[in-house]
Amino acid sequence: GGSYFPSWMEFTVTAGLIAGAVLVYCFVVENFSILPEEHAAKPSVVGKGVAAQA
Repeated sequence: GGSYFPSWMEFTVTAGLIAGAVLVYCFVVENFSILPEEHAAKPSVVGKGVAAQA
């Protein structure tokens, strides 16, 4: 059989699709609560909200 090597355009399109997928993933993770927050507030700070004043 013959050999095949992709052209530079095919490499560029593939790299662009991968970069676009990474950007979409970053957008979804930052704007929707998918991963748990690492810098969550301490319980003592949360207790000083509106409910504590009632």
